[in-house]
Amino acid sequence: MKKPFRSALLSLLLAGAFAPLVTSPARAMEIEVTGAVDMGFLYERNSGSSAASGSTFSLASDLASDGILAIMGKESLGNGFGLSFNLENGFSADDGVLLGGGSYLFGREARVTLETPLANFTFGRLGTLASGAGADIFVVNADVTEGGYANYIGTTDFWWIRRRTDNVVSVESAEIAGVKLYAQYSFATRGEELNGNVRRNERYAGVGATCKRGPLTLVAVVDSVLYAHEGAEAPDDSLALSFGGNWNVGPWAFYAGFQVGRNERLDLEALSGIAPLWTDGVAYVDGWNVHTGLAFEASTAGTVQLSLHYGDFENSSGARLDSNKWGAGAMYLHELSKRTTLYTGAGFQQFRAETDGLTSRLKSVDVALGLQIEF
Repeated sequence: MKKPFRSALLSLLLAGAFAPLVTSPARAMEIEVTGAVDMGFLYERNSGSSAASGSTFSLASDLASDGILAIMGKESLGNGFGLSFNLENGFSADDGVLLGGGSYLFGREARVTLETPLANFTFGRLGTLASGAGADIFVVNADVTEGGYANYIGTTDFWWIRRRTDNVVSVESAEIAGVKLYAQYSFATRGEELNGNVRRNERYAGVGATCKRGPLTLVAVVDSVLYAHEGAEAPDDSLALSFGGNWNVGPWAFYAGFQVGRNERLDLEALSGIAPLWTDGVAYVDGWNVHTGLAFEASTAGTVQLSLHYGDFENSSGARLDSNKWGAGAMYLHELSKRTTLYTGAGFQQFRAETDGLTSRLKSVDVALGLQIEF
């Protein structure tokens, strides 16, 4: 009888000793499911290009933000160390279709972060430093609309093209005297492009900094899209400097941002109707962009955002393209509750392109009314 008793006692002691190692991660890991649903009405009118002229009125989603479903987790490892993850999906609320071309389950963000007292190290898919998405530090601090609404309200697709990017290693330093430093590198901006020859991958590299002094926030980013090089026609890598910030004074907030870039990709096809001037709808340009904005409290629960932007650029390889873009937007956001926002706004944008003696203009107007619910 003694041997079975000793065995049972030993088993209980071992179970008690190892139980914290087995069960504590499950208890310590904080899991949260969050998201947003965005739905509204959009009136859009384009003129000046036969390929894009006309007007539409539709039920639309993603006017103020994407539909979002996210699973987040965080665990403290003690002594200032921790682990966290975010798996974030984007979808169109009007039809339930996944965003990101249907190839991503978590197209908005899929990352793991190691937190330390000196810096945070993040790995996965996330927004770049000047993308207006996720880990972005430039647009969120220098653009009053944080990238814009609908298609032409604010500065949507106005800044140099920076997207969410795959295969990223990102470093964010601890804040020291209001200053934080950032660095990012992507081994391949899209996972399916990853291969053994690094020059055949399109990659991204950037460094940046933010500085907060009371009501003033400043930001600067230097980054580059390292285009895939597979032939003699491959473009030179881009290089951009982005800087700006915001100043909050009571109910008023002033924003300003500036960019200058070389060999930046301009998606002419996305600008509707300009693409027929080029066979591939894409140009690589040198130029600059500038934005100024104002936000103020119109009531205890309402905020008005006003934005102006202008950009001027020409083809990097010669005089084939000379173009500019300017626009203005106004948005009113009213908080019905802590999680529900009613919004309405209007925006105008004009894009002009001149090439080989031919001038083309596209004028676009958006008017939106919608509701965003966070959960």
